[in-house]
Amino acid sequence: LDADILQDLGAALNELRNNLAKAKQPPAELLIATAVVYRRAGLRTGQADSLRIDSLNLLSSAFTTAKHLGDDRSASLALGLQGELYMDERRWDEAIKLSEIALLYAQQAAALEAEYRWYAQIGKALLAKSELSASEDAYRSALTILSEVRRDLPVSSPRVFSERILPVYNGYADVL
Repeated sequence: LDADILQDLGAALNELRNNLAKAKQPPAELLIATAVVYRRAGLRTGQADSLRIDSLNLLSSAFTTAKHLGDDRSASLALGLQGELYMDERRWDEAIKLSEIALLYAQQAAALEAEYRWYAQIGKALLAKSELSASEDAYRSALTILSEVRRDLPVSSPRVFSERILPVYNGYADVL
């Protein structure tokens, strides 16, 4: 990335960090969204380590806030995204554990759009560990749920399809 773009990105992230620090108790959704921005910025700029730590801290705060408010959907998202960060580092066991807990919160919230996502994430981690049978089961569960919710997802967005739907089918094909 261009040096000017990196500088602008750094300034924007600092402003975001400062605004969050000013908020007495930011909502879990804002913490989660900010964590996602940090992760993506880290992956695109090659600064994944420092921004990953910030992202993990934000997700931890989001989980605490969500749990305190009884918001199982946000708790699920915070934990599942922490699992995703561990997936980036190939820390499969931690990713699986967090994803399984995220799945439980998603089930309590009846959040099918999160359930399929965490099943797929578990399947991907299990595949990386060469646990093919368990991976296939997880992907099959993800596909079953995805078939129920796919019509509710904003498929007009190519990004949703390429980032959320297609990887589930590709992962299942990889297992097979």
